[in-house]
Amino acid sequence: MPLKTRAFALLDRSRSLGLLMSETVNSLLLEFLTWIASRPRTYNEAMEAWQSHCPRQTIWEDAIIEGLIEFHRSGSRSDPEIALTPRGKALLNGDGDPY
Repeated sequence: MPLKTRAFALLDRSRSLGLLMSETVNSLLLEFLTWIASRPRTYNEAMEAWQSHCPRQTIWEDAIIEGLIEFHRSGSRSDPEIALTPRGKALLNGDGDPY
């Protein structure tokens, strides 16, 4: 599927899951979720790559509020791993809303 077609399909899925954000924010959020899903990521790694000082770019907060990401601390690691929740996976995979 061409990238542009896939992007529009993901935006449609996000709307069907009740994510009522602007298309720009949705596109960034979907890029963020895809980045997290591509391989294991730590909190510090994600903060370094995705931190923003712009009050209008709230990708982290949006993902947490919408229940799309979660944090896992294993053993003695001080840097938790970030993972997609079932809802975050459903958004990327088009499986529908798990709630």
